[in-house]
This record gives sequence, C-alpha cells and structure tokens, in this order.
Amino acid sequence: MPDNNRSENALRCVVFGPKKEYFFVGNEDAGKNVAGLCSLVASCELNGIHPTDYLTCVMSKLSDESDFDALLPERWRPSPDG
Repeated sequence: MPDNNRSENALRCVVFGPKKEYFFVGNEDAGKNVAGLCSLVASCELNGIHPTDYLTCVMSKLSDESDFDALLPERWRPSPDG
C-alpha cells in the first residue's frame, strides 16, 4: 500500500517552523498561497533544484510559456544561459 512518508518528511520543517508567524498569515486564501509555495519549495529540494533559481526562471516564463507542464519542478531544467 502506498504511503506519503516522503511528502510528510519534506514538509516537516514547515510544520515545526515558526508557528507564531503562520498564525497571523492573514486569511484562508493567504494560507493556501503559503501552502502552495511551501509545496513548490519542497518539490524543488526533492528534485535537487535550488528553489530561488527555479522560481526566478519560472516567474519570468509564465507570461510567454505555453507548455506549463515543462515548468513543473520534476521536469524543469535550468537554461544554459543562466
């Protein structure tokens, strides 16, 4: 039977992080945004990608990229020109 141990271990640092900071995240939508960002960062780390490099590249390509699947952390590769 499959389990989600790898996912739970990857997000453990978020759960045990500064809980007081998450308490006043603002509202439910802001909490969902933070959860999505944490998930992206954890996915980057699991795939050996520096999260800042990934997010910088992806944010610059969102407006003109038609193949969004290619921007997922498990498929993304840094461009040779930086």
